[in-house]
Amino acid sequence: MELTIQEIFSVTFSHDYFKNGQTPYFDFRPTPITQKKLKNFHIFTNLLTNEFRLAVGLRKPTDEIVNELRGLGDLHFLILNNHGYLVNYTNLPLIDRIVEIIYLSTGVEGHKIQDVEPVSGSQIIDLLPLNFGIDVEEFNFVELKDKDGEVLQSFDVSAEGFTKLNLSLHGYGEGYFELWSDSELLKKFFATAIDLPEKCIGLLQISGNDVCQMLEDIGESELAEITAEFAAKDCYLEYEIALPAQRKIEIKSLKVDGKGLVDFEEPYEKLMAGTVKLNVFRSTKPIRIKAEFDEPLELIVEYSNLHSEQINEMNIKLPSPDVKRIQTQQLDNDETVYLAPTLVYV
Repeated sequence: MELTIQEIFSVTFSHDYFKNGQTPYFDFRPTPITQKKLKNFHIFTNLLTNEFRLAVGLRKPTDEIVNELRGLGDLHFLILNNHGYLVNYTNLPLIDRIVEIIYLSTGVEGHKIQDVEPVSGSQIIDLLPLNFGIDVEEFNFVELKDKDGEVLQSFDVSAEGFTKLNLSLHGYGEGYFELWSDSELLKKFFATAIDLPEKCIGLLQISGNDVCQMLEDIGESELAEITAEFAAKDCYLEYEIALPAQRKIEIKSLKVDGKGLVDFEEPYEKLMAGTVKLNVFRSTKPIRIKAEFDEPLELIVEYSNLHSEQINEMNIKLPSPDVKRIQTQQLDNDETVYLAPTLVYV
């Protein structure tokens, strides 16, 4: 059967660590349940650098897209990280991928892609199987709700004398749920029957109803577009300058030119591996790290030849911060900051 393909929905993943926000390191994979829905509804996916698109196959060009998508429900896509150091330079708390996941949605309050600027720790929720237990001896009344706030199950745990609840969500399938007790939110979580791959850092939920509403608002011939924004960490920069032990010039001075982005303190010395002397320049404040600064920072070296008193100057472009080595550091006032040390051999 020949289909007419029309693109209907697009979500762009922007990351300010990269120039123009374009990151090639995100990928998307449908869960098995979503894969079946895509096939049944003739929906196709496409990834263009950092833009994830959905298209629908129409049997006739005159078919109404909204009618074709009726009953689609929720689509779930795993957000895969194809760059091992993404979590290092992204401004997010450490994610325990076994029990936590970033949850982004077209409609769930607090997780709406169009409202999140940028993605933060508040979009991280628990990851649970479809069968699990919770301790409830401190609670009186417990409710299980779906993503729309509808109560699916309720338990009067104090009257029944429960100390633990064993919940089975197989009847509802994979999805976003909330546990409430005595009108207070206990837990937000995504429940699934599958084991997520190691590269999975998040879950993208696209509601068929939300897409239909967007298309009704803008017109079915248009592409519904939203953007998910990620921010890089603000880090103190440290450039560790390693000079050769034997050299044919005499170093008079070293300094780092921050190109108007940041100033650097006077260098201090430390030893690497107990033998290599490093001159360490630390920025006076944290700045947003980049894969490539608009203008590279420079090391300015003043030197003279061994047989001349003339002072010469050499400017050496410094690399962008080494994301492999980003770490936390506690300051004297107990504030915890990010530090990005970068080793430079001259």
